[in-house]
Amino acid sequence: MTSTRRSLSPRRVWLMLLMSMLCIGTAIAATPAEQLHDAAARLNKAKSITAGFVISSGGAKAEGTITTKGRKFAIITPQSSTWYDGAAITVYNPASREATVWTPTPAELAESNPLLYLSTAGNYNVTAGTGGGKGERVLLLTPKRRGGSVKSIRLVLGATDMLPRSMRITTGSGTTDITIRNLRLNPAVADATFLFPRSKYPKAVVTDLR
Repeated sequence: MTSTRRSLSPRRVWLMLLMSMLCIGTAIAATPAEQLHDAAARLNKAKSITAGFVISSGGAKAEGTITTKGRKFAIITPQSSTWYDGAAITVYNPASREATVWTPTPAELAESNPLLYLSTAGNYNVTAGTGGGKGERVLLLTPKRRGGSVKSIRLVLGATDMLPRSMRITTGSGTTDITIRNLRLNPAVADATFLFPRSKYPKAVVTDLR
């Protein structure tokens, strides 16, 4: 019986190898700007995000969690916690039992949630940086327009998923280092997550500045 399976001729093998090399070459040759755009697109397309983080700035260090859903986010740490419901932002200080509510500016939102910097990736010039772990991509972001608070951002993307692993944000007042852990895309998140849990802090003094 004659086999119906097609054998791989030397010419066909070389053609497949060439196509594979071209595909690999395209991935490796992606420019820093394209790498940033792809990472930002994945985050922007995600309906929700959860992650743990460690943040260091001015000699202080804090660990916590971040949850986002669209424009909303909640950032929880032992030192202070922030909730943004898409309109108002609430910051709670457990040491003083004070909660402050106000309508934030875009700059205040970005300072509260560093992942928002990636949603404005087009506002930065991007070059390749050095360092990082095996296979990780290091990107250096500098604002296209001068005069803003951010001077530069050093972003490290994971080797396999190309999602943020760490950020170093340099502003006129100093440097903030952020390590991102266990980043998950599209987990189930309730809308109540982004509201200040008044019942959890019954003794909180709330100051509404709106």
